[in-house]
Amino acid sequence: IADTRTLTLLLGSGNQIEWYIGEYGNPVEGPEIVGYGTDGIRSILLKKLAEIRQKTGEDLIVVIRPSEKSTHRNLVDILDEMNIVKAPIYMLGTISEAEIEVLERDGLYND
Repeated sequence: IADTRTLTLLLGSGNQIEWYIGEYGNPVEGPEIVGYGTDGIRSILLKKLAEIRQKTGEDLIVVIRPSEKSTHRNLVDILDEMNIVKAPIYMLGTISEAEIEVLERDGLYND
């Protein structure tokens, strides 16, 4: 799968998401912190869905990686967002230690 069309969402604490495109160690874009909803992740998803389709002729792939500091509600909300933006390809994944370190560094891994 091309890194240029894979967007990863790290669900952190405080109702915040850190997203990046590409591989964690060498992102094409990001990481960037956003909230949920219309002015947060939804606008990013809509923009990237259109952008990737235009650039590659293929669909964006969204990987959702909840951390143990995110809530069940956060997972429900992000799955709702996938339906709202009509994301054709998305999946749940396991968050890596390196990604947890990014959340810790950026203050999104708090109780």
